[in-house]
Amino acid sequence: MRLKQVILNLVSNAIKFTDRGEVEIRVESRGTSIVVSVRDTGCGIRKEDQSKLFEDFRQLGGGLKGGTGLGLAISKRLVELHGGEIWVESRVRDALLHFRYRQKLEEEQRFRLNRKRTQARDICARIQLSLMVHA
Repeated sequence: MRLKQVILNLVSNAIKFTDRGEVEIRVESRGTSIVVSVRDTGCGIRKEDQSKLFEDFRQLGGGLKGGTGLGLAISKRLVELHGGEIWVESRVRDALLHFRYRQKLEEEQRFRLNRKRTQARDICARIQLSLMVHA
């Protein structure tokens, strides 16, 4: 899976819509899944807009922050192509985007899943380090 691209898309959007506060990235292992969550203290996503968030060329907030409106749509496709899911939880001044990547665990795949968990943690650690350096 293009794990790095999905994480960068989520983090990029979180940063773009967070003028003040923080962006937090978490990676958890839940059974046969890796769950990556990106939380920010930006403007939040209204309930009525949450279903539109992953549509092609969709820019919430009138497109004032730039972009093409494709990052989250592409991320959704990448995650779903690999049997995963992506979802949003949000309220005013807080947004939380998650994606879960599931993999059937056959013997040879156990090693790959553990490697992907390590890669996800490494990517998130590098992004967090980069954010601290640029803050």
